Amino acid sequence: MRVFARVTGRRLVAAVSTVALGGAGICLLGAAPALADPDDPIHSHVDCGDEVMPIDEDATEATVNLFQNMYYSAGDFMVYGHQEDQASNSVNSLGMQDPSHDYGVSAVYDAVERYPGVLGWDIGHVELKNDNDDWGSAAGTGRPAAYTNSNVDAGTGNGNAKYVYTGAGIDGVSVQDMADWIVEAASWDGINTISIHSVNPVTYGVYDNNLYKPGRWPGHSDGTAASMVLPGGELNARYESWLDAYIDFNELLKDANGEYVPIIMRPYHEHSGDWFWWGIDDMERGWRPAQIAEFEELWKYTVDYFRDNGVHNFLYAISPDRSRLGEPSVLYQDLKDNPAKKDTIDKYIDTKLPVNQCFEWNGQQFCWPMGGWADAVRAQAHVDVQTAYDLAQTLDASSPQWDEPVIINFQGIPLDIDPVTGEVSETVSTEFDAWFVRDPVTGTSRFEDQLWKKWSEGFPGPGYVDLYGLDNYWENGAGHNYHPYTGQTAKLKQMFVASLNIIAKHAREDGKLVALTEGSFSGAELINRVVQGGRDSFGSKYPYAKYTSYALTWWGGIYDATLSDTVDHANFRWVTDSAQQPIDNPVPHWYAAAPECYVQEGDIDVDLEIPQFAGGLGVEFTATSVSLYDAALSADKAWIVGSGDLPAVKVEDTRPGASVGWDATITAGQYLTGPEQVDGKALGIAPKVLATAEGQTVTPGAAVAAGVGFVAGTEFGSSPAGSSRGVATLGADLSYKIPASVAPGSYRGVVSVTVL
Repeated sequence: MRVFARVTGRRLVAAVSTVALGGAGICLLGAAPALADPDDPIHSHVDCGDEVMPIDEDATEATVNLFQNMYYSAGDFMVYGHQEDQASNSVNSLGMQDPSHDYGVSAVYDAVERYPGVLGWDIGHVELKNDNDDWGSAAGTGRPAAYTNSNVDAGTGNGNAKYVYTGAGIDGVSVQDMADWIVEAASWDGINTISIHSVNPVTYGVYDNNLYKPGRWPGHSDGTAASMVLPGGELNARYESWLDAYIDFNELLKDANGEYVPIIMRPYHEHSGDWFWWGIDDMERGWRPAQIAEFEELWKYTVDYFRDNGVHNFLYAISPDRSRLGEPSVLYQDLKDNPAKKDTIDKYIDTKLPVNQCFEWNGQQFCWPMGGWADAVRAQAHVDVQTAYDLAQTLDASSPQWDEPVIINFQGIPLDIDPVTGEVSETVSTEFDAWFVRDPVTGTSRFEDQLWKKWSEGFPGPGYVDLYGLDNYWENGAGHNYHPYTGQTAKLKQMFVASLNIIAKHAREDGKLVALTEGSFSGAELINRVVQGGRDSFGSKYPYAKYTSYALTWWGGIYDATLSDTVDHANFRWVTDSAQQPIDNPVPHWYAAAPECYVQEGDIDVDLEIPQFAGGLGVEFTATSVSLYDAALSADKAWIVGSGDLPAVKVEDTRPGASVGWDATITAGQYLTGPEQVDGKALGIAPKVLATAEGQTVTPGAAVAAGVGFVAGTEFGSSPAGSSRGVATLGADLSYKIPASVAPGSYRGVVSVTVL
């Protein structure tokens, strides 16, 4: 026996009324408003209803304006920055000079006839001003006799002469020149950011001499340098005098009206490393220059000290170093029960043969090993891997080292190693790619989770930070540069964009700015393209990277031809002195006013009329017939029984105005017709809800057994007023129960659906 059921329906359309609305307050945007992104799951950068503010409640008006304008323009363009731009001919910390530019002339302007929109400065060594009698005097050190080179403990420095104040910053730029250029840049609408490569408060060392190992300096306690400078520490008075020196420098940063120039202050940059006295990493030397909790306290103490002493023109930027934030690398957990992985790493170590890279600079030749290791270094690396492998066998997921990278020769071990040759390979990518697969629940990848976990170490909390940054400059071994550049591999470009993406995601959630706070100038052109959705943006996989406000490239001459390519990018912004070279894509007037959405006054009445439009209430059928073929005799041989699925029925409610609800009923015809007539009650039904729209509530009707039937109509499904709008999909299990005495043959019935 075959039973057919034909499905019919009735489409009912509701009328649409005209509506007038009045008295609504709206938010005005500025003359050049940012465009909202409807697909942005984080609040849009033009959402004026959620005002963002810097952490300093007493911030100057210009500082607040800068913060808000940067926040609400993020996503529309990125600003290009250059460190110590006008000082490109000054003697820097490496003792080199750029002979192609004049002191006081913009290197960027020389190259592309544009001034950078962000200008970076460093006031390291300014702290030493208060060790002497006055600015610019190096007549005496003011230090105890115990501070001599012979007292530098092995491993904390290379014995270079200790530093004294000379009236200049760490890169040889005079204090007064820096102050003048900062004020000048602000008058052009340039943004100034300051970092502080301070000397070590215990050893007075800098760069290679900047570390202090607890308990290894005569006359001092066993604490870290960070613990000594905090309140209650033995060097707190000295350190407060250093902070006072920075405050004195800030007094020089006033415009023609006597107002302080806003500064993005980056006091303890690259704290994720272990090469500064405030660093929290123990990756290379086996001890932390500063404990994580000490760094958090140091950051808060410094911010509070500035604010409590009248500094209200700072926005505070935190900027871990990318090379300590979890490059896709072999973790200890990857070595657990995995001797093949150890064997691959050993092969990788043996590929690191010494290779010298040489270049000429200002008539001199310089050479250094690039990617190569000496025999002793390789031998020690093999020992380190064996030690790491042995340790891994003792660990489990609860161990602190479980998700930490294995380090050899100061480096993480890349995942893209060819297991046969040990070489880093662009084509060997299975493990590398796995780090970037998005989890369907969290929406993030293993790489992003690992990077954010490391980025957050030492984070003092959003109440103490205005800008979430990333120092992305240094490189870490052959093929693993921490800045992208034209021609770089797709893997490293993805690392770069994914890094910015996860930081920007959290920054937007917290109402903060985000920036590439330090990078290589060779990455400028690519930085522009990846953030603005160009050919290296990896599509829509990293939607938050576009909120990167600026990219600050490091000091030096501008020789990379790719920088010129950025001039014609409308979304890469610059500034210029209008007396020299006006341009058509300058940065906004950051300081003069807040975004206009914050300065609206009163209400604006809006009359809005909604015209008649096509909409209503109706049904749609995925099929108009169903065949029930699986007839069988019941156990007592008295009945012919079977079942099947009713074709899905979509109920669509697009009526304008308030949601008023709907009811759907389903009715079987009075008879099933064939060789003879069968009572329609032979059909049974069990309604069910297959799908609903977001926010929609739909309830299925009660089941009706075969033999009882639904010929008089039964509830198929319903949606109440207030939550009926959208498309719901209903379905049902059909069944039948027919006396075994019925004549064999094909029978057909009709099932009708009505929606009201």
